[in-house]
Amino acid sequence: MIKSNFINIIMRMHSAVKEVPMSKKVLILSGSPRKGGNSDILCDEFLRGAQDAGNKVEGSDRPYRGTVA
Repeated sequence: MIKSNFINIIMRMHSAVKEVPMSKKVLILSGSPRKGGNSDILCDEFLRGAQDAGNKVEGSDRPYRGTVA
């Protein structure tokens, strides 16, 4: 009986606590040379999904210029 009451109390406490998702800071760096290419689309979709999940998102779009010798 005591064990049953204890479990009921724990279950009520658990249901009363609201889960609060933790917001994260997300930085998306894109270095693709083609605007509107596959990498650009992927970054945009990732950005949208991260924002929809409640995260703070920043993006940077720097065109790739090749290697510097």
